[in-house]
Amino acid sequence: MTTKLSYTDGDDALTIADGGGLTVAQNMTMATGTSIILDAEPDSDHTATGIMASMQVGEDISAFELVYIHSDGDVMKADASATGTMPAVGIAPAAITDTNYGNILLRGFVHDATWNWTPGGRLYVSETAGAITQTAPSDDGDFFQVVGIALTADIGYFTFDTTTIESAG
Repeated sequence: MTTKLSYTDGDDALTIADGGGLTVAQNMTMATGTSIILDAEPDSDHTATGIMASMQVGEDISAFELVYIHSDGDVMKADASATGTMPAVGIAPAAITDTNYGNILLRGFVHDATWNWTPGGRLYVSETAGAITQTAPSDDGDFFQVVGIALTADIGYFTFDTTTIESAG
């Protein structure tokens, strides 16, 4: 497959044909008043749009599990009830097998039709490793971290502020 690039002087500044990707080998500068637009409501189930990083995992990670950075540099499942497994830094938009690299969403939107969130409600790291919940952990010693907000019943906006608070029960 050949990737084709074209530049036009109209509304579309750059086109990539044949399903190709774009690799930027130098700094990219955006003009004042321009934006990168993310699809805030991905149409397809089990999809994500946003800023991602390729990271190596230290255990099998399932799609839409939250991850933290382990002391060896790999990412593993975040768990609000386990010391050393916080803070969450991202969410895996697809399954990744132990020792492999995969994309981790650092900020963006995720669509999963199995979710049934209350729109506008906060999303937290769960006491179940890798899971997301709308119920803030409250047991003594649990860690409390907001990782996003429900946009709709099945779409979440995720942004990972690494601030955590330990519950005193």
